[in-house]
Amino acid sequence: MEKKISIIIPAYNEGKIIKDFLLSIPKELEHEIIVVDDGSTDNTYQQAKYNGAKVVKNKYNMGYGASILNGIKHATGDIIVTVDADGQNNPKEIKNLVEPIIKGEVECTIGSRTIGWIEKPIPLYKRIGELFVHLIIRICYRQKITYSQSGFRAIKKEIIEKLEPFDEKRFGFSMELLVKILKNRIKIKEIPISFYERKVGKSHIKVLKDGLRILWVLFKTMAFKRKNDEIIKLLKNKN
Repeated sequence: MEKKISIIIPAYNEGKIIKDFLLSIPKELEHEIIVVDDGSTDNTYQQAKYNGAKVVKNKYNMGYGASILNGIKHATGDIIVTVDADGQNNPKEIKNLVEPIIKGEVECTIGSRTIGWIEKPIPLYKRIGELFVHLIIRICYRQKITYSQSGFRAIKKEIIEKLEPFDEKRFGFSMELLVKILKNRIKIKEIPISFYERKVGKSHIKVLKDGLRILWVLFKTMAFKRKNDEIIKLLKNKN
């Protein structure tokens, strides 16, 4: 049976780019598009109603993680794909992300710009921070992750539902999700992706504040000892 894909796109004040981004999503895979307008103050909500997208609006700016989770509540697909609305990722590469999951090779994939193609070099201070995080992950979980903060990912819906609840509602969500995946020994694979410079608008990430928050989430989630036996049982039954 063909797997249905739910593409979740969190968006905050992306009215100038969201329409073109949505229209660039290919129709070759069976999918639904869910845009979560995170309390935008511009015309994001109106501009998101293209290419058959369902638009969900948060009452106020709740954060990146909260928007992803809100989108999942409205998703009907078997596989959840998340991608940012800023145009830095190529929607045509969604197929590459979901293919290993559809084939039953893994439960989750992460798009990595580090092993892919980058339009503009990443600043040195960001690379140093990323390498520090990746070293900790490799030491603790013996898993090589080259881009832990990627917002371009795919995961089985049943898996992410079993990983709930999530504490992080903002940019720390990506780290909390990744650590939970690694702790529960969920099969994961990085996929090379293209990464483009943002052409419209500006990033909403505050490098120092959000960087420190991501580190806090990493250590906090690693220290949380509870084992999700339901996930382990689910995966064993499938093997």
